[in-house]
Amino acid sequence: MSAETKPAIESSSTWKDARGHIFLCISRPSSARAPAPASYHRNEEKSPFAKQTFAGGLQACVIVRYLQSPIGAYDELLWIPGAFEIPWSGEQTYRATRAYVSTDDSVSIGRRNWNVPKMLANFEFTPSESGHLPYSRVSVSPYDETEPFMQLDLQPMFLGSRPFLPINTKYVPINFLFDFPPLPESGDNSHHALIGTSDWKRVRLEISGMAGVVKITGSMGDGIHFPRLEQRAPWLWLKDARIRIEGVQVQPEESATGL
Repeated sequence: MSAETKPAIESSSTWKDARGHIFLCISRPSSARAPAPASYHRNEEKSPFAKQTFAGGLQACVIVRYLQSPIGAYDELLWIPGAFEIPWSGEQTYRATRAYVSTDDSVSIGRRNWNVPKMLANFEFTPSESGHLPYSRVSVSPYDETEPFMQLDLQPMFLGSRPFLPINTKYVPINFLFDFPPLPESGDNSHHALIGTSDWKRVRLEISGMAGVVKITGSMGDGIHFPRLEQRAPWLWLKDARIRIEGVQVQPEESATGL
């Protein structure tokens, strides 16, 4: 497929007014030739979704407790290992390669609307006695197991982790544009929500809210269900952030069959 060929937009899927608490860790850029171990679910790791050209770059772990969305309240954990090249243009954009959510609806909607490789998991948020942080611990375990693969302890830092910094991604010099290859469908009948898709999806994310700094320690991934994360990396948290997600299907021109 030539670099001059441009994809045609076919349809859109947009959430305009979601809200939630966000916890975000951005670690140093990866210089590896492939994403970190455990960056893919078993359903995707041997599929074309995981065979895209990895370009490295910043890595991020994101936890969202959605307080409001078009499908109700739910929890989410995302792993972004870096950027990948788009086959038809060579452009480098980021994507989440592993994702967990707390409801069946959020699994199927996320996969169908945006090609985000979501799986079901159990989330537990322990209320905090801190005046600003809403939680003292966040635990995530596989939906059919009780042992958490991630257990984070949240401790107040600067200004007691008071949200003091206004953030709006419209005005920061970071591209919040994500491109996702088609997802494979699970052949396991017990995972009925793991629908497959046939088109690339481009997702634009907008977030606004007040951010604070939080210290997080604990078990940050077991290397099986989720990559092992650095414990020294800083975390930001946004209180009751406004979240807008706009997704479009991207279909290469019929004359180009490189995908």
